[in-house]
Amino acid sequence: MSAEPEFAQMAADFAAGKTEAILMHIDTAKLLTREEWELLERSGASVVMVQKTLPEDAD
Repeated sequence: MSAEPEFAQMAADFAAGKTEAILMHIDTAKLLTREEWELLERSGASVVMVQKTLPEDAD
């Protein structure tokens, strides 16, 4: 299976310096295919995933 053309273009734009960052929701990142992860890696993108949980109510 190949990556969607829009995703491939996004990775190419990042590699070419046309885009400074690629941001996506954590739930979207969890759905990326192996090929999409490899495209990000080849483009030079560093992948950082942050999952923020609400603090427990201390009251």
